[in-house]
Amino acid sequence: MLWSNYNNLSDMYNILSHFFEDNMKMHTRVYEIINLSYDEYIALTDRCMSSDPVETIQHFSLCLFVAWVTAYRLNTSDEYYRRIKEFISRMPQHHARLALDAINNACSDFQIDTFGKTMKSIKDLKRLAKIHAGYAEPE
Repeated sequence: MLWSNYNNLSDMYNILSHFFEDNMKMHTRVYEIINLSYDEYIALTDRCMSSDPVETIQHFSLCLFVAWVTAYRLNTSDEYYRRIKEFISRMPQHHARLALDAINNACSDFQIDTFGKTMKSIKDLKRLAKIHAGYAEPE
């Protein structure tokens, strides 16, 4: 178990960032190195969705992406997609682009393979999460 219900989002991010720094390699999919339990996924998702959207995107986008990959693994991706769209829609419109940039930067910072693509929309991000969950192949 990586964390408990007592960890805050910052703790979860620190645990994930150290884990990725130690384990992520090019051409590795996220599901190959991390497998969150349902309880860990719920704790992570709840912390992300209950935090300030702009702060979460700017500082904890790795957490959002790992939660999305895990949502596919746990067969809750439709619910997560709805929640992430609502979450981003709470942000001022001009921040939506910043959200995608932050996730692109997190992928670069933590060597998460984007398979040569830049995420330009939530649908692009959804596709990348699906690939990293092992449910799609890169194009």
